[in-house]
Order: sequence, then structure tokens, then C-alpha cells
Amino acid sequence: MGSLYRRKFATGHLGETWWMKYYVNGSPVRESTGTTDVHEANKMLKRKEGKALSGEPVLPRVDRVRYEEAAADLRTHYQTTGERDLTEAG
Repeated sequence: MGSLYRRKFATGHLGETWWMKYYVNGSPVRESTGTTDVHEANKMLKRKEGKALSGEPVLPRVDRVRYEEAAADLRTHYQTTGERDLTEAG
């Protein structure tokens, strides 16, 4: 079973974005829902809980790509296709 909450800042103010906490194999996972709508946040939480209970892999948000991952993918693409030199990738 998971929960929704809003983070409290050092100033004492609550953030607008809802966060969710749920458990995967007994370990807590905290993740931002990215929304200020509590109903949408609850839907996201229920989807994550459902995946965790059914044994499906619970992946982090796929819309977040780190620069290092994108740069590594670009270098791999250049190496496999030979389209450009790796010095152009930076």
C-alpha cells in the first residue's frame, strides 16, 4: 500500500507537486508524480502499486533521461553506424 504526500520545505511551506511512496519487494520507493492534481497523482500511484503487486518491473519515469545516458547512446549510435566521428560528439 502506498501513500501520497507533498514535500515540506525548510521554510515550512508545502510544495505544490504530489509525491508518492510505494513498496517494491518490501523496499520503499519515493517518486514525484509531476502533477499538482491529487486525482491524477492517485491514478499514477495505483498504477505503480498494481505493477509492483503483479510482479511486473516498476520502471522509473521514462520521460527523464540523464545527459550521460543520452550522450552514451549518441556515441554508441555513431560507432555502430559510422555516420560521424566521435570527436564531433564531444
